[in-house]
Amino acid sequence: MKYKLLFLLLYVYNFTYAQMHTYAYKHTLSGIQNQWHQVQLPNETFKQIKQNVADIRIYGITPKNDTIEVPYLWTIDPATTTSIDFKMINTSQTAAGHFITFEIPIAKSINEIELDFKETDFDWKVQLEGSQDQKNWYTILEDYRILAIKNSLEQYEFTTLNFPAAKYQYYRIHIPTKEEVNLLKASIAYHQKNTTSFLNYPIQPTTTKIDKKRKTSQIDILLTEPVPVSAIKVVVAEDYDYYRPMTIQYATDSLQTPNGWKNIYQYFGNGVLSSLKGNEFLLQSKITNKIRLTIHNADNPPLSITAITISGVPYQLTARFTETANYFLVYGNAKARKPTYDLKHYADKIPRLLQPLMIGPALKMPAAKLVTPLFANKAWLWGLMLLIIVILGGFTLKMIRESS
Repeated sequence: MKYKLLFLLLYVYNFTYAQMHTYAYKHTLSGIQNQWHQVQLPNETFKQIKQNVADIRIYGITPKNDTIEVPYLWTIDPATTTSIDFKMINTSQTAAGHFITFEIPIAKSINEIELDFKETDFDWKVQLEGSQDQKNWYTILEDYRILAIKNSLEQYEFTTLNFPAAKYQYYRIHIPTKEEVNLLKASIAYHQKNTTSFLNYPIQPTTTKIDKKRKTSQIDILLTEPVPVSAIKVVVAEDYDYYRPMTIQYATDSLQTPNGWKNIYQYFGNGVLSSLKGNEFLLQSKITNKIRLTIHNADNPPLSITAITISGVPYQLTARFTETANYFLVYGNAKARKPTYDLKHYADKIPRLLQPLMIGPALKMPAAKLVTPLFANKAWLWGLMLLIIVILGGFTLKMIRESS
């Protein structure tokens, strides 16, 4: 009896928490011919899914009317970053400034060095060099600007060196300043852009606000609908050299105030608008329809922005189908957690070329009620505890009677 009761409770919990009827929307999936297929989310799904896409599921209804769940893997990152092991073998100071030297024990390509200084107010133009023997040094970056600003009005830091892929055993950073320089930590990596084609998204006319007191240009960008954004390109009209730190934010929600609705923005990323490189910024993908760029002008005149391109990596998943069934892509469950599938342990064995499935229009689920998990409800929990006490008490009395 106790085993049957436990089974019943677990069944009720799993059924109420994980089945199709707890999701608000569904799309039919068709064209399943092989074990592996690719599914790309249509733009209409981004209005309803969670930011971390934890509520995406693929369910199948078998001919026996059983519900099965299809495992999948995401491919949504705009770039991959590989951390490289290194040693900081020397820090020194001469009349020419400060020198910091790193060693890469194993020959690997790198294109990014991130620095973290104790100092919070500086503006330095550094030089990066590479060498195989610490005798012959070759210039990788020259007059590369890093800076930090911290005061009552703003806080900003840009201390990441980005450069074309290089492969040396030793790297030396020269900071030509007599100021105090205290490097707290550093990280070295190889940053590789995703080979998947990016999708460009239409945007509405932007609005620009110049704040003379804060010395910033604020550009608000409105997209036609929520989409996954992972890249921003800015075209500047000026033909002279410029170098402007820029903060990128995205709207997560809105709040009603006495002066109307106000968007709530969160940090998205940062970078530098520079005449020395293409002003394209890769970001960790976020779903949004509002983006804010804040350009820090310092004492320079504001830049003239002639064009802005917003793009993103398609949200694609690779799914494994093993049974004959009618399959659906479902989403829209605020209580759903990210699923965990075995596929992540052998992703390298999945075929590279996959046939995409056809996705039908979004359908509202007829009874899209999100059921509260059984054990999150205190009444259920207390009831279950009392039931267990009664059952255990009954078995105890039965054993006492049988022993007497």
